[in-house]
Amino acid sequence: MPEAVTLPALFGSASALIVIVALSFVLGAVAGYLVRGWREGRAAGRGSRAVQASARPRGPDPRPALTSRPAGRFESATVRAPGPIEAGSGASPAVEPPTVLVADDRMELLTLHATYLERHGYRVLRATDGDSALALARAEHPAVIVIDHSMPGRSGLDVTRELKADPATADIPILLMTAHSYGAIGATARAAGIASFMTKPCQPSRVLREVAAFAPPGGIGRTPSPSA
Repeated sequence: MPEAVTLPALFGSASALIVIVALSFVLGAVAGYLVRGWREGRAAGRGSRAVQASARPRGPDPRPALTSRPAGRFESATVRAPGPIEAGSGASPAVEPPTVLVADDRMELLTLHATYLERHGYRVLRATDGDSALALARAEHPAVIVIDHSMPGRSGLDVTRELKADPATADIPILLMTAHSYGAIGATARAAGIASFMTKPCQPSRVLREVAAFAPPGGIGRTPSPSA
């Protein structure tokens, strides 16, 4: 016959069953909590991506792209230098200064008058005696000659006569500077071909006026200024 089940054994089996059921309930609750948390996380991620996608502009960005440049840098520009003056443009070309031959055996007077004429727009040739003055006049054909009367070699009047006798130089105006009075040699000077007579000492401004009457000064921005 079967063994009789005692009361203590029955209670022991019931306790084990209760424990198992309790553990199953706890494990099910934990699993449910974990699954619910995972689903909520996925839903939150999808919502964030949807918001970001809806915030993006559709189509190309109409704003111009900006490029950063280092501070203190500037774009280079090509500057075109002015070219030579073209014919027919209406602008006046630069004028070559007239050439003046100054002859005097006194170096301080030669330097004084030559420098003053150069300052007022003339190219000046210098001679300290009659022979070199005659040679320069024939070689350079100056616009005007300013010559002293008493010099080593040929005198100022001797040079004048030779230049006036030569067709190549006969048209050059010759201005005579001399310590002699006009009454002493004035008539002789005119007969030799002198265009103007100046008694020494001559102021540089006087010489400039006499020269400018036959050959106006040249060069850019140069004008005769006898009072300078």
